[in-house]
Parts: sequence; C-alpha cells; structure tokens
Amino acid sequence: MRDGEAVLEVAVGTGLLFADVLRQNPHGRNEGIDLTEAMLDRARAKAERSGATNWQLRVGDAYRLDVADASFDVVVNSYLFDLLPEPDFPTVLGELHRALRPGVASCS
Repeated sequence: MRDGEAVLEVAVGTGLLFADVLRQNPHGRNEGIDLTEAMLDRARAKAERSGATNWQLRVGDAYRLDVADASFDVVVNSYLFDLLPEPDFPTVLGELHRALRPGVASCS
C-alpha cells in the first residue's frame, strides 16, 4: 500500500488492521466494511482515536460488495476466509477482484 491510494478493508472486525491502514495511508481514501454494527463501533473508536479524517466504515457484505467496479487500488482482509465455507471462496474473491482497479494483480 502506498500513501494516497484508495483502500478497502473487507471484514474490519474490531479495526486493528484498519488503524494501521489509516497510519500508512494518511492522504488516501480508506473504507471498511463489516457485517455487524457492533464490530464497526469498535473499529470506529480506534479510527477516531487515530485522528485521521479520511475514512468511512459501514455495514457491508463480502458476498455482494456495495462498491463500484474498479474503485480501489488495494483491498485487504485479515480473517474473513477463516469464517467462510471453502466453496464460497471463489464468490468472495471475485467480489474483491471486481472492486480492484485494472492492473492490480491480486488482493490479499
């Protein structure tokens, strides 16, 4: 990730990785989604403590990302795939790839 990029974290959970994203990308666009408001509340608290203002957290579903095609430079995730049945991996990976701009080789 380079500063100034558009970054999407899918399944932000409590916001540990998202807080790192905010530190590494102070001039970019940082968005995160999670299935539950309870997790987002915890992530929001961390994001607010960071002092950054270039972020948005909202409820979202990795199976159907509510984002435009090719709208992010980086898509990150920490623990989502531990929670999904293996047959669902291609569907979710397809959504993550759809969110990436052309020329981005992979998502992690």
